[in-house]
Amino acid sequence: MLGAAGGKSTGGSGGHTSRSGSRSHKGSDQKTTRIRTVLNEKQLHTLRTCYGANPRPDALMKEQLVEMTGLSPRVIRVWFQNKRCKDKKRSMLMKQLQLQQQQQQDKVIIYLYCVLKVWVDGHGRRTGTNFQG
Repeated sequence: MLGAAGGKSTGGSGGHTSRSGSRSHKGSDQKTTRIRTVLNEKQLHTLRTCYGANPRPDALMKEQLVEMTGLSPRVIRVWFQNKRCKDKKRSMLMKQLQLQQQQQQDKVIIYLYCVLKVWVDGHGRRTGTNFQG
């Protein structure tokens, strides 16, 4: 079963695991406990299916997801925010990779053009024929 951060979990249904945080309230040095929700496969499937249909669900859809998954509205909201952010980051990385590949192909084409031009120029001088291209 996958956890919220992509790790394995041993719980059967979505639950919470405690994790110490260093957040403090206004002016106090008290530490609060941050709860990390671990999603089960069924919850992830439901969220991913809904996300595939609409990455920005309205309030009604979010409420239905709360009922279907048993997760809190905040967990639903944060999951969608995180998923959109991850998808945007992945998209930007793919565009960057495609640009790098295109630039590499352009360099190869320019190199081959230069090699061919040198060869044609040299060949034309040796045979007395002038190839212009």
